[in-house]
Amino acid sequence: MARWLYLSLVFTVLGSSHSLACGKHSEGATIAFNAGMKDHLKNCGGKIYSKCDDSQGVNQLTIFEEARIYASSSQRKLLVVFGADWCPACRSFDKEWKSDKNKEIVSLIEREYLMVKIEGTMKSAKKLAKKLKVSVLGFPKAFVVDPESLKEELGFFPSSYLGKRFSKIKDTLFLKENEQLKPSPFYGSASSELVEKEIGIVEGFGKSNWAPGKGMASRLINQGAAMFHMFHYVDAYRSFRTAEAKDPSNPYAYIGQVISGFKLSWKNGPYLAQRALEKMEEAAQVQSSVDKAWVDFAYSFYKAHSIKYRSDPNRVVPSMTEAYENLKKLAPEDVEVLTLVGFLVNPRGRDNLEKAHRLDPEHAGAVHYLTHYWELTNKHDTTLGYAEKLAELAPSSAHAQHMLGHILPKFGRWEESLGQFLKADRIHKEWAEKYKVQEKEDWHYGHNLDLMGVVLAMLGRFDQASDVLLEASKHDGRGVATFFDYLMATGSASFGVELIKKMSNSNEEAKKYFKVHRLKSELLAGQISIGSIKKNFGFLEKERGG
Repeated sequence: MARWLYLSLVFTVLGSSHSLACGKHSEGATIAFNAGMKDHLKNCGGKIYSKCDDSQGVNQLTIFEEARIYASSSQRKLLVVFGADWCPACRSFDKEWKSDKNKEIVSLIEREYLMVKIEGTMKSAKKLAKKLKVSVLGFPKAFVVDPESLKEELGFFPSSYLGKRFSKIKDTLFLKENEQLKPSPFYGSASSELVEKEIGIVEGFGKSNWAPGKGMASRLINQGAAMFHMFHYVDAYRSFRTAEAKDPSNPYAYIGQVISGFKLSWKNGPYLAQRALEKMEEAAQVQSSVDKAWVDFAYSFYKAHSIKYRSDPNRVVPSMTEAYENLKKLAPEDVEVLTLVGFLVNPRGRDNLEKAHRLDPEHAGAVHYLTHYWELTNKHDTTLGYAEKLAELAPSSAHAQHMLGHILPKFGRWEESLGQFLKADRIHKEWAEKYKVQEKEDWHYGHNLDLMGVVLAMLGRFDQASDVLLEASKHDGRGVATFFDYLMATGSASFGVELIKKMSNSNEEAKKYFKVHRLKSELLAGQISIGSIKKNFGFLEKERGG
């Protein structure tokens, strides 16, 4: 399952325990605001994020207003953080903020910004988000807001900036206005050489009628949308880029680059988006009201997904939700509005997806997203129907074949599940051979091996499972956890600890998943007793130093 399919509903506002550095700003204002936050935590509950929601006349809107007044009086901007006590990354951010090692960074930030936390499970938090015109689809998120105009000046921080990459907050907040965004050599798992390669028409990913017209550029744009729906982001982006080369006046080529660029690489997403939007402003012909609404959505998507978005004083950028609602108003029965935008704004928006499916039962994107939706509800019969249809509609999509492999084990159909994962693996290898690249340049390759290894283990084919899971662990962080679980389940925990330690020294993904390792019940069930699991897991904790 695509792990990015999560959706949280939380916002929160953070006061700091560090002293404000000397300067033109009021240290007293910060101390007073922090004292007020402690009172809210005491009176309304919560450890980091106050749960005030009309308790004693206080809610998230009034907490924000208190912060706004303090920020304005001390001539600072607001750094608004949305999160919740239950959110691990939010707790990590709080820990980093209070750490002595970050004291200088925090002092520097507090000279120019007042931090405020908003608890987003509260009803008043949703009203605040609407008031600020920001889109909050996951946590933690942080926005810079002017306390007078309430204008959002920078988009959200990636969650990693609010944790172990804490110093990135300082680097981003104090970017020079004329600083140019620059790409890195890799876009996610894909190399820059692959990303920049042209692509032709590829059949078998389903259909899309996003871009009007029948020319080559429109065909490539619709191909890009179809590939995006199948999570094949690298070739989706390449399709949009090639479409731009064929017809620079088509705005949908640039809009597609903005959306697929972020999915391809969150690190390089801002660079790809800015480059696409700048070119769109120069060359694209935006004619109809629907065209304009799509352009607005592209800007809102960029703004909602990157702190590095630079505000254009001549352009009013709506929130993603506002842009989506405008599109639905102008094109209420446009299948791409209901699927592409609907999924990006609300991944669990079943009503929109089912409407799209009714309008076009052969639209692979709607079928794909509904497969994920129903899988999360554990209604396996319904999920299986969609998964089988998806595999039929998109025979060239590795992920479409992989998704059917997800569902078949629910019915004890392990051999058929293995067949689907093998089919997906064959598609990956043929793709790599075609473009003379490595399979791992498609993010999905390692993930598919991960689940293939689990199925092999459940079928008792342990030698094959070992080989496949070891290969998966080299390419996919989740594969590290699965491989280690497998070694534990087969009595090789000691070997596993040493191997994973070695891997974590050279592999960032391995390091990440080694530290936040979780047991996978799907693999361990039937392979090892609960007592043995606890014994082996205790050994793991001991090896990791507790």
